[in-house]
Amino acid sequence: MSAQEPPAGKKPLSKKLGAKALAALLSRQVQAVSKGWGELLGGPVSFGAVTAAEAHPTGLTKALPWPAAAVAVAVEGGFQGRFLVLAAPADAAILAGKPAEPKAEGLTPDVIEGLGKLFAPFCVSVQESYRNGPDQKLEVRQEAARLLADMEKLPEAGVATDGWLAELKMALGEGKAIQLWVLFPLALGTALAEAHHAAEAAATAAPKSSKGTILVVDDQHSIRTLIRRHLEKEGFAVVECTNGEGALLQLAKKEKPSAVVLDVMMPGMDGYEVCRRLRALPDGKGVPVVMCTGKGQRQDVMEALQAGANDYVVKPFTREILLAKLGKVMAPPPAQS
Repeated sequence: MSAQEPPAGKKPLSKKLGAKALAALLSRQVQAVSKGWGELLGGPVSFGAVTAAEAHPTGLTKALPWPAAAVAVAVEGGFQGRFLVLAAPADAAILAGKPAEPKAEGLTPDVIEGLGKLFAPFCVSVQESYRNGPDQKLEVRQEAARLLADMEKLPEAGVATDGWLAELKMALGEGKAIQLWVLFPLALGTALAEAHHAAEAAATAAPKSSKGTILVVDDQHSIRTLIRRHLEKEGFAVVECTNGEGALLQLAKKEKPSAVVLDVMMPGMDGYEVCRRLRALPDGKGVPVVMCTGKGQRQDVMEALQAGANDYVVKPFTREILLAKLGKVMAPPPAQS
């Protein structure tokens, strides 16, 4: 399916839902890379709320900081197109770790190199969020950064002036505020928004199974897919969440999952905090939790158990270990004699 060819008979998203879905997609991506960006920039990085809306030439002229530093991101595979991440030149230099003002005639080579290092993990995060068919992912790659003098230069970067514009506000270190904009062509932005909306709706649906429903919480698409395959082969229904906040919304529903497979290290709220908040719910104490940790040290295991987990697995784990742990925590308590 190309971005220009929506499925026949599929009702398109409203402008409001499309903007909300794109904002949610970008929010997930920037939270996923915030830790890595902090390491590259030498200090903590945090993001505010992401907003998105339809964009038109008149609005772009006023909204964007011309001249603007632009990083082009090419999308290939199930969706086709190119979108831009834009910033004021001085902010781009700070993000590249070169806080000197870029030259008026263009971005200096070291700024271009720095932006390349920064946005490479962002491209990987977007790529892992989508797949075309059961095993094929999108190909998302960054192209060279450039300085665009004005809105008339957007077509030279391969992006039309009608589309979707998202605004991201971030803070570096001691409160240094930086603003980013992401400009999607209308067709690509709509396709990504619809795919994200459909994926979230499917992930939060409540499938039925005689063996039970397992809530899988992990920010990595590949890990969620692997666990889903293991569990569905055993006859379990699976609901997915990509972050702690979404997991708590799912756990707050009246019908609880049969068990939770919960990752520890996630952007925003980590697995320990999710487990603690689950146990604080009036009917959350009885939900079995198997926590997934990348570390097997005693202190990590103890922290998981103290947070309320029933058991844990250490990554990488086998299908047999995961199923054994779930079988143990989901087993009915022994009858009292």
